[in-house]
Amino acid sequence: MRHFNENKFHETYKFALFHKQIQLLYINMKKRTGKQPSCGIDEGFQEAITAHMSTRAYLEGRTMYWDADKEEITRG
Repeated sequence: MRHFNENKFHETYKFALFHKQIQLLYINMKKRTGKQPSCGIDEGFQEAITAHMSTRAYLEGRTMYWDADKEEITRG
């Protein structure tokens, strides 16, 4: 039987919610200005996740890594 990791669940949920917020922000910006934003959803997401990882690394005093296959932040 697989053990349920509540912290991992919450981290994955927060990540999914964060990604959805980036998408909605992109769409809203495009609607308001009628122009293409200076970067796409993927680029904006990469910038945002990098900032999020650096903040977490600073606050937790740890190195953070991005696991592209699982699309999650892992601690160093």
